[in-house]
Amino acid sequence: MYKYEVFKIHSLSSRSYGILAKEKIGRSWITVAVTAPFSNDYGTAHQLAESCSARQLSPPHLVDVVSDFIS
Repeated sequence: MYKYEVFKIHSLSSRSYGILAKEKIGRSWITVAVTAPFSNDYGTAHQLAESCSARQLSPPHLVDVVSDFIS
């Protein structure tokens, strides 16, 4: 089982959001993939993360999905 979560990076002048892919192993959620921050809008990143979770996207495809999303 996979879940996708938004993470935030702060700089002095802005915030950027990316996505973590986590896999449930036993009772723990282990981060198995991460994107570079790709959006300044939390809602946009959250919407994509929710969609990836609902569809149980395989983590190796996360970068391709984000690339398609932003192009």
